[in-house]
Amino acid sequence: MEQFFIDVFGVQNQISTAQEAARAVLIFTYGLALLRLSGPRMFERWSALDMIISIMIGSALARAMSGGAPLIGTMVAAAVMALLHVGLAHWVARNEKVARFFEGEAVTLIDHRALVEASGGITLDTLADVAATGVDLISSGALTHSAPSLDISLDFEIASS
Repeated sequence: MEQFFIDVFGVQNQISTAQEAARAVLIFTYGLALLRLSGPRMFERWSALDMIISIMIGSALARAMSGGAPLIGTMVAAAVMALLHVGLAHWVARNEKVARFFEGEAVTLIDHRALVEASGGITLDTLADVAATGVDLISSGALTHSAPSLDISLDFEIASS
């Protein structure tokens, strides 16, 4: 079995083009599985923690794919990083102090020095929630999307004198 594994995936720093392609398929499948197992948060809203973990996992898997790092050891390390990410994400979601440490605090950028408009995907159901964010203007196409139409004719007759 070990010889089969070496024939298909090669050994560190000594892989052929075909073996690198086999590693690419394996790493892609493995990365996709890690992404699915880590849940939707991985790319839903990027925090500093999400970016760091994504860069580290991507870098590690890329080295394993090109033969610059041991394949199995790197896959195990990527799984450990993904598990750490999931664990920390759950801890951050449940503890405000931990969330501030890992994600930081919001920074006010505009502070009423310019008008801020919210637009896109705003419905009558979400209008109050959007207004509560403190925006100055709200645009909603929901007011006109299903408005009834009225056919107005602009035919003129010029009277002769």
